[in-house]
Amino acid sequence: PLLRHEACALVRLQGHPSIPKVFAFGASQYYEYLAFQRLGEDLHSYFTNSAQPLSLGNVVSIAYQMLDVLEHTHARGIIHCDIKPSNIMFDVRSPCARIDLIDFGVCRTYKDPSTGQHRPDKPMQYRRGYTYFATPSRRDDLESLAYVLIWLLRGGELPWRPVQSAEVYEIKSRSSGTQLCPDDGWPLVFAEFLDSCRGLQYAETPNYAFWRRRCAGTVEG
Repeated sequence: PLLRHEACALVRLQGHPSIPKVFAFGASQYYEYLAFQRLGEDLHSYFTNSAQPLSLGNVVSIAYQMLDVLEHTHARGIIHCDIKPSNIMFDVRSPCARIDLIDFGVCRTYKDPSTGQHRPDKPMQYRRGYTYFATPSRRDDLESLAYVLIWLLRGGELPWRPVQSAEVYEIKSRSSGTQLCPDDGWPLVFAEFLDSCRGLQYAETPNYAFWRRRCAGTVEG
């Protein structure tokens, strides 16, 4: 069911450069299959194995492209629900330049198909792909992206690892963007982005274009 769920989501999202092109989906006697374009190394593997660190320009490029593909995904009524370094792939044709977003196996829709309105919040419902409890919304994908970017800035570390999941929410809630971002000359935009994501209302539409401009401005200036 998860593979079929992912295939349906990918087909719905086709047409964006950061969504893998789907070639086929089907089932044989023994297994289901999903064929899509060949991709490069995932961000987590690259970051932990490469002797060449990512530059600020690389991190900004990842942020810009992720904001763009998440806007596309959300505009089609889908929340990814599992934004993390291992689900962000470099394009095999242009490592460190183009990225692709994968693993829509736990994605979900956020609009009620009968009304077209945002589904209501239901506190204490398990958040798939997240480590605390609530109904997921668009802001959660962006907050998770903010943690990925801060993870890159901090050299692959976050203060709640390897803390047990039950404690993660408490640590996150005590840590502002400024506290999480390293104080060694990195632009404040990443800290501001995290704090802004946390300040969004449950059903509020994020300002993706504003944050793309802010990210681009860190290297253009």
